[in-house]
Amino acid sequence: MNLFIGNLPSMTTEGDLCALLRLSQRDAPRRLRIFKKADRAGRTLRFGIVHVETDADLRKLLDRNRSAELQGQRLDVREYLSRAAGNERRAIDWRSRPWPHAERRVSERRANP
Repeated sequence: MNLFIGNLPSMTTEGDLCALLRLSQRDAPRRLRIFKKADRAGRTLRFGIVHVETDADLRKLLDRNRSAELQGQRLDVREYLSRAAGNERRAIDWRSRPWPHAERRVSERRANP
């Protein structure tokens, strides 16, 4: 089970997240990762994924950190749900990608008759 921590400040380190979640520094390398991803506007999105062993530990972390703040910024803490790789609409730039298949629409639905 994994915990998602979104909206991380730009200067966040793994040590900061360990202190917030009360994890030991020894467990951090195998349980915690911080990711950086650029959006279309050129901003860098930062989020963390924490691996949790049991469902009870996950619920405890969720309840304890639901309204957590780090460096004055409110964090988005929730259960991590993995998405299928083939689901194109889940990608950040899915609207700008060309559709590789034949068009299925025969006519425009919203056109006036």
